[in-house]
Amino acid sequence: MGNIRRLHAKVSVIIFVPLLIIVLTGVILQLRQQFNIIQPKTSRLPLQAFDQVIAPGKILEKHNLKSQEVSQFIFKPKHFIYLIRFKDGMQWQVHPLTNEVIKKSKRYTGVLIELHQGSFFGRWYMYFIALTSSLGLLFLMYTGMKIYLRKYNWRTK
Repeated sequence: MGNIRRLHAKVSVIIFVPLLIIVLTGVILQLRQQFNIIQPKTSRLPLQAFDQVIAPGKILEKHNLKSQEVSQFIFKPKHFIYLIRFKDGMQWQVHPLTNEVIKKSKRYTGVLIELHQGSFFGRWYMYFIALTSSLGLLFLMYTGMKIYLRKYNWRTK
């Protein structure tokens, strides 16, 4: 019984920081739509005729943007707006008829997702630290349940 408790305590200390990062970023991602700084709210414009919508290439051309700077180009018909997401984390909201930039803001959702899944630190972290921590968490759940059941005199082997 004492060996399981000592091993349980040692594993929990080792995996504390990686699991803390996963849990905190998971909570923040769940609440991302409540905070503008994490995920900027999308502006809503009145719906217009789709045949008048300016092509993405024309928007890039007008604002002197290079396609290498852009990571995503999104058209949201429900909001009738273009979102241009840049590789540096910036996001522009552009009116699809006038080509006018309505809003420029930094978007942190991508960084939080990368932190949450471990890809922010690289593949070595994802497979060595995060996977090991996940296996450690499974071990802690198993040994914690075993300790709990023994404490209350349940039959365990």
